[in-house]
Amino acid sequence: MSVPVGDLTRVPVSVSAAGDNVLVAGAPGQQIAVFEFVFIAASGVTATLKSGTGGTAQALTGPLPLGGTSTPGLGGNYNPAAHFTTNQGEALNLNLSSAVAVTGWLIYARF
Repeated sequence: MSVPVGDLTRVPVSVSAAGDNVLVAGAPGQQIAVFEFVFIAASGVTATLKSGTGGTAQALTGPLPLGGTSTPGLGGNYNPAAHFTTNQGEALNLNLSSAVAVTGWLIYARF
């Protein structure tokens, strides 16, 4: 997937609630493709990126341990093919195992 740079959107990430945290709201008929991201946790937490929210959300990654001494953060360099893509109409969600501050940014496009 190749997306013109002008179609990319960069958003800050600042979440801290246990469970679902919507990073980018879904839109009818559109998918969200993530091309670059950085997440840094204030302390130990397990994060999972998901398409959608609640019990029907689909995992886009496996559980990612963040905030420990060996892995304080996680990043994905720019990938023109996208790191992951949500299902049509669904939000991009960062699910946290506990209430820990996670900050960073991501670059995405809708299509």
